[in-house]
Amino acid sequence: MRPKTALILIIGFLLFGVFLWPGLYHYGHDAYMGMPYRVNRITGKTQYLIRGTWFPSGKPKKDTELSAKEKMEQELERRRLLQEREGQK
Repeated sequence: MRPKTALILIIGFLLFGVFLWPGLYHYGHDAYMGMPYRVNRITGKTQYLIRGTWFPSGKPKKDTELSAKEKMEQELERRRLLQEREGQK
């Protein structure tokens, strides 16, 4: 086998191993939190599945980093919680 062909095969196997098998994410279920999670095999970042959407774990974003949609969702949630508290009184 020629060195160029061998190099191409090795690179091909490495690319296949990294990107196609076993997959980009490792999936699991957190028994403590009771929710599914996935870990990116390349970056090591963990995300949790909440209501059909993957959210990153770790510290929440600063308010200045939130998008307009996220700010609106937070405000609506805050108002809903206030209404629930007022209804309980």
